[in-house]
Formats: sequence, C-alpha cells, structure tokens
Amino acid sequence: MLVSRFMTRRPVTVTPSATLHEAVRLMEQHGFRHLPVVADGAVVGMLSDRDVLLGTGARPIPARPAAGVPKEPLVEDRMRAPAFCVEDGERGPVAALRMIEQRIGALPVLRGGQLAGLVTETNLVTAFRDLCRDPARSDELDRGVEELMHSLDATLSPKDSLEEALRQCGDWRIRHLPVLDENEELVGMASDRDIRLAIGRALLQGESGGAPAAGGAAGKRGPATVSEVMSHQVVGIDPREPLSRAVTVMLDARVSALPVLLDGTLLGIITRTDILEHYGSVA
Repeated sequence: MLVSRFMTRRPVTVTPSATLHEAVRLMEQHGFRHLPVVADGAVVGMLSDRDVLLGTGARPIPARPAAGVPKEPLVEDRMRAPAFCVEDGERGPVAALRMIEQRIGALPVLRGGQLAGLVTETNLVTAFRDLCRDPARSDELDRGVEELMHSLDATLSPKDSLEEALRQCGDWRIRHLPVLDENEELVGMASDRDIRLAIGRALLQGESGGAPAAGGAAGKRGPATVSEVMSHQVVGIDPREPLSRAVTVMLDARVSALPVLLDGTLLGIITRTDILEHYGSVA
C-alpha cells in the first residue's frame, strides 16, 4: 500500500520564524503532535511536541515572555533539520522502517519536491490493520500479540518520583512503563511525555512561588510522584489476541502501548513501535 493512499493530506505547517508558542497553539488547535516546517515552499524541518518539551527543559511555553526574560525561542531553534521525508509513491513498510530507524513519529510526504501530505505512526498502524483484513495477507501479518510483545525491562512504583521515572525511561530508552503496587499488581501506565509535562509544571510553579508541600519551605513543592501522572484506567490486551486487535484497542483508547495481561497477570508490553517494526519487516 502506497503512503499516498493513507497519508494526511494538506497538513498544517509552520514557518521557521514562528515562535514556539504559535507552534504549540497550532498543535493544540488541530490536535496534532507534529508540524512540517516550510520555507519558500520547501520542507526544511519538522517540529514535534516532544522537541518542544525537550528543548524547553519540559517547561510549558508561556503565552509571552515576562519583562526581563530573554526572547522566546523560535521554531527554527527547536526543529529537527533536515527533515526525513518520503515520496508519495513509497510503500507503507518502507515509511515504517524509516520512522523506526530515525526514532521519529511522522514523515513529510513529497510529490515533485513539494509537500503533499504527512504520514504518522497512527496512519501507518491503521494501514497495517487494514492490510490484516485481507485474507491473502492475514496469516503473514496478523500474528499473535505474544509473538511481538517484549518482556518488562523496567517497571515503576506509584511512589517513585518523576525524576526516577524519567531516568528509567532514559536508561532503558523506552517511553512507556507499567506501574506496579506493592503486591506486584498493575495499577497504571506512565509515559515519558506525561512525566516531562508534569516536571515542567512543577518547575514553573516552583519558580513562581507555588503552594508548599506539607512541612516544606514557602515557595517549594514536594517531589511529585508517578501516581499523580500515570493513567489509572489501564487498557490491556490478551497475548492470544491478533495484532490487528491490539491496533484497534490502541486507536480507540488513544494510547501507544498496551500491557499484555493473561488472567490478570502482567506478562509484558506491546507498543506501536513493535507493530511498525513487524509491518516493515514482512509487508
């Protein structure tokens, strides 16, 4: 299946000279996490909400700089350049592999050197699910979740600090961590994106003199914990379910990873990245 068949057409773009606040406002307005950066009709970079979080130390972008504060960074200060692109006649599996290799979540699609669309992780896993419905391809593509899930490299406790959670993500190069209570039961899922956002808010409150924690000094907050930012409504998948079912659950729940559960016991985790690697290797 060619990317032109399932890409997002006429994507919202931003210029290199736009402020980060303007870019974030566009993302929030349209519900996007990626913006192609275009100058003089050419794609010169890509900006993701993750780039904004990393580039600002995970701090939220203020609507306008306060007096005496250096000028707000521009898109060109945070965008990834050059942009990794694909042609509109490229096949979906090639786009999936390119995305995995570059550790990015979206690719501009070009036609004749001009921006024609945008293909995202969501577009690709949806295309994969559609291919799984083809009886001629289902046996090859739609394997069991248990064949692709991976074991747990790390887990968190609800009492862990956000700094510890972020360190675990960095040490293991993962973006989603199951949260287990003292009885080793799954009680939540935490993503590095939610962790970074929470750290940013805590930093901003500390700088502005936020409410102190019990027994803490004025203007200081106690360390936030994983329990404050994790998803408590955990959506899981049985290891015997097909991958197409896992994709449907992810899309419906708007998540990028699922804990794999058998009779309530946590066996592992499966992510969109796992599915895209499979799609790129066999389709």
